[in-house]
Amino acid sequence: MSTELSVWEELAAIQDKLRDFDKAVLSLDELIMLVLYAQPDKPIKGKTVFVEEIFIIYDVFFKKNADFYVQNGEYYASESGPYSDKVVELASILRYSGLLVIENDRKDQDALYSLTKFGRIHAEELFLSLPEKMQTEIIEYRKNLDELGHKGILAYVQEKYENYIVKSVVKSKRLKIEWGFDFE
Repeated sequence: MSTELSVWEELAAIQDKLRDFDKAVLSLDELIMLVLYAQPDKPIKGKTVFVEEIFIIYDVFFKKNADFYVQNGEYYASESGPYSDKVVELASILRYSGLLVIENDRKDQDALYSLTKFGRIHAEELFLSLPEKMQTEIIEYRKNLDELGHKGILAYVQEKYENYIVKSVVKSKRLKIEWGFDFE
């Protein structure tokens, strides 16, 4: 049995269990699409930044939200912050499904992640199913993350999520920064 099939079977079983608890269930691929849809005309640049933005939106809006269950991204500590092979793999699956475009994918830092027209239609439906306040906050949070740029997001992640950082040159050189946004 393939890994992909077992992931989908796992999610289906979780969805069945959670229906009794009246929780909205988001698969990890749906979360990826929601994050990209929050700024549909602004691709996320860089594989590491892409994975970290998915993690941040999950952590800020869904992790402790009693109304939602989001599939585990299996994040682990890396030199630049939380990383998930599962997110990268699902992005590839979304790409081959015609929902996601990855440009310049041979260069991790230059890769551009965005939704296709078909992906936007699907993501819009998901996005509109969220509470209106959450939609607005996710859009604003994504804008703020995009404004930080590659180095800014790395610094933000390394300050906010130290338990997801392994010893690195970047960690020892980071600056203490006061962030002007947080919905917590």
